[in-house]
Amino acid sequence: MEEFKHPLDPYDLGYISNFKKCAFSKFDDIKGRASRSEFWHFVLVAYVLSMALMVVVNFLNYNLGAFSMATGLASFVVTIVQICLGVAAITTTVRRLHDVGVNAWFFLLVFVPLVNFYFLYLLCKRGDVGANLFGPRTGFIPVTPELSISLGVDETPKPIVTITLLIAFVVLFSVNFNLMLKMEMHHMIY
Repeated sequence: MEEFKHPLDPYDLGYISNFKKCAFSKFDDIKGRASRSEFWHFVLVAYVLSMALMVVVNFLNYNLGAFSMATGLASFVVTIVQICLGVAAITTTVRRLHDVGVNAWFFLLVFVPLVNFYFLYLLCKRGDVGANLFGPRTGFIPVTPELSISLGVDETPKPIVTITLLIAFVVLFSVNFNLMLKMEMHHMIY
């Protein structure tokens, strides 16, 4: 049996368990690999969470004003959460690059116009099937309902859950955009 850095590495976890693993257990881990599902499930949950927090801040800003205590405190909390999610996203991205067999330095491609599409391709590409230079394959065992109970994690998500999260992101984005437009219109009038 191959040795995994984290006991849940071989499993294709559900959204919440995967988010906890990436954001808390592997927050500062740039060694090893992250499967395609581990990476994209984390990204989707992080985006939905970020957008929900931004809706709260913009709602407070719109209703109480930018200089209220509640808006300031909410903005501070959101900033801390965003920094933590950013660090977790960077480490998860590095592990994702490892999964396709490339070095973390390829991360710099994100800053090169047009070449950054190759970076996106690497994030979407299927990982190496066997062990590679960066460790054993991860996220290849689906979590069934029975396995979910024994491991204490949520099941591998069904497509409807992914669709629901994508819809939630679009709705939250729309609400946030609408609030920002209202604030801008309010500032133009007054």
